[in-house]
Amino acid sequence: YGPGVSERLLGEELTDEDDAVVASKAGLLRNRDGDWLPHGQPDYLHNQVLCSLDRLRTDTIDLYQLHTPDSETDFEASVQAFAEMKDAGQIEHVGLSNVSVSQLETAMDIVDIATVQNEYNIGNRDDEDVLQACEEYGIGFIPWGPMYTVEEAGVAETLETVADAHDASSRQIALAWLLEHSDVMLPIPGTSSVEHLESNVAASRIALDENLAILNDIDPQD
Repeated sequence: YGPGVSERLLGEELTDEDDAVVASKAGLLRNRDGDWLPHGQPDYLHNQVLCSLDRLRTDTIDLYQLHTPDSETDFEASVQAFAEMKDAGQIEHVGLSNVSVSQLETAMDIVDIATVQNEYNIGNRDDEDVLQACEEYGIGFIPWGPMYTVEEAGVAETLETVADAHDASSRQIALAWLLEHSDVMLPIPGTSSVEHLESNVAASRIALDENLAILNDIDPQD
């Protein structure tokens, strides 16, 4: 992101002694209008990992993910490029983003998949089948946009009620629900300050107990 700014900042700060898992992505191309478009051609992906390695000042990236399938590039060819990066020692683990169950299983025939990153939150559970597949295969599920629906009608009211019962914020309850919903869930809420970080971490200590069923009953279509 930035583009490349996040990788450069991490590369400047992290050392081999730091206990950190670094995840990045490849597979988008910015056009002249400033729009980011899927670009999964193998040559482009191989070039992107070299750029990422240089900016991160490392020999191996812990987790490297395909941003999204490219409708103009054979999906298997894109995944094969990631398999080749792993074989070359450039990346430790392969991740996918914005994929279906079918695409996940196709990719698994080519290379071990460590994570899947799809949009998912308490008010948008369209990819529940992908989450269930990740649970079945022991793959980490990274829900992007975990806070996207917290203020939507049909969601906000229930979150506020449960939040009052736990002396917490609605956003903390939304995070706590994700963590209790699945053992493979790895939420990535945006964090813009130390206070924000501490609030997000505190959500992991909330036990929803009887309120879990109330949150499970939220109808994302309302």
